[in-house]
Amino acid sequence: VPLAFLPEEERQAVLNVAAQILLPQEHARMRPEIVAHRKRIAEWNKRKRQIERELGTNWNRGRRETPPAFAQGVSEERQPRIFRLINALAKAMIPLGWSLTDDLQFARDQDMVTLTFSEATDQILHTPTREENLKLLEYEEERKKYAWARKPQIRKYDSVYNGRLSLCINGAKTFRDCRSYVLEDRLGDMMLSIYGEAEQMKQARLAREEAERQRREQERKREEQRQQYNAEVDRTLALVNCAADYEIACRIRAYVSAMEKAHSNQDLSAWASWARAKADWYDPTVAKEDELLGRREHEKSQESKGPQHKGYRW
Repeated sequence: VPLAFLPEEERQAVLNVAAQILLPQEHARMRPEIVAHRKRIAEWNKRKRQIERELGTNWNRGRRETPPAFAQGVSEERQPRIFRLINALAKAMIPLGWSLTDDLQFARDQDMVTLTFSEATDQILHTPTREENLKLLEYEEERKKYAWARKPQIRKYDSVYNGRLSLCINGAKTFRDCRSYVLEDRLGDMMLSIYGEAEQMKQARLAREEAERQRREQERKREEQRQQYNAEVDRTLALVNCAADYEIACRIRAYVSAMEKAHSNQDLSAWASWARAKADWYDPTVAKEDELLGRREHEKSQESKGPQHKGYRW
């Protein structure tokens, strides 16, 4: 079913327009985008001819400059046909929600369909130019004197545009002038092909967007898991560090008790009071602040929370 991807009401409207699309009169007013683009092509051709006179015909072989769309691959005589075809398609499709870009491609929403026109050529025997004839004469003269004389390379055939146009839509669907019809007879089919290519581009774009969404979601989950893991590592290390402090506090208290027992005949009360205060400083369940050492950060590692000697700049 043609255009089965469209809602039925829209599908019927598009099919009706495609069935009635007409080619504008030869001198009918063109859309402003086409008029502006024709001006760009004319300026390009003028500049190209000027540069070719100075630098030769191969000046742009490395594509240092990109020509405007439809400026190459067709003869200047056939360009008006191209613009009339595009104008006819634009006149039918723009009311249906399409737009025509500055370089005369058709766009709808986020998707753009590219039209590429080319003109077939015939091979004809090459007629040497005046310069080529002079080179041949020079060669004949040199050959009489020198065995190493080199014959100039002059092509045997020329490719000459023959007026038969082809239209390629998005590099996929192609229409050609042939014995049965010319491009102007297939405007409706071209329009439907543009719709079909746009739908394929839309589906490909949606697939890319979905793949990107899934990639971002997976990345978000990985980052969330990484943060959760690191947070759990931090909590676990803090627990271990607090437990280590508690163990030190218990060891200090046990040591103080052992010293008091071992030296019961001595007055160790001042030292024992100081030592038990240090045990309370180490003990995270008490978390006593020390007058000199301050408050111990029990969750930190032993290396980072001291106590440590201070230098002269303290």
